Amino acid sequence: MNYYLNRILLVGFVAFQLSPQASAGSVEILGRSIEISPPAGYCQIGGNPKDMEILNHAKEVLNAQNRLLMLFANCDELSNYRKNSSKSIDNYGWILATTQRGELREFKNENRRSFIEKMRTLDFSQAFHDASEKHKEQFEGVKMPTSGVLASDNNAVYVGALSTMGDLTGLSRKVSVVLALTFVKYMPFSINLYHAYKKSSDIPDLLIRQQSAAAEFVRANE
Repeated sequence: MNYYLNRILLVGFVAFQLSPQASAGSVEILGRSIEISPPAGYCQIGGNPKDMEILNHAKEVLNAQNRLLMLFANCDELSNYRKNSSKSIDNYGWILATTQRGELREFKNENRRSFIEKMRTLDFSQAFHDASEKHKEQFEGVKMPTSGVLASDNNAVYVGALSTMGDLTGLSRKVSVVLALTFVKYMPFSINLYHAYKKSSDIPDLLIRQQSAAAEFVRANE
């Protein structure tokens, strides 16, 4: 479980594998159909020539073994970025299928309730330290945050933190991060929302958005 937790935290704050993204709709994973869509207020990144700048930047600085299902950003901010009206995007995120030692796996003896309970009671501080030490050369300059469980419900456990990291456009910024760690169709998934840090209420506001996103993801995959 400690290994699995480290993989989740690396997914959330510094890393993922850039495989071809699925479009909103369904994607097949281990023979199971997973329904995905951007959370309310977000639009999928991809399908526009300007988006390649974001994807190419991500390829340069991020890699791991988890499968990226969708990358998205605030619709208005993404529109402005595509029109060159803005050079940065403050609100963005992605949906991932998490792996164990690089492989997608089913956990048929697990259910969402037990998964959430395990995630809720784990010590995240040690996992962040281990993840940072393991990847400190590859991600030189990335400041791993202290973290904590913000909340949990029937859909997911929610982990929040502040971190300094490169955003979608390559700018190093302090960001608020909230992860929703959930479990559907015998597999673990992570929905990650990021917001350029501005004030102390950022994380509670982001948590509200994340709880809505997790509820919709679970509902679509019941």
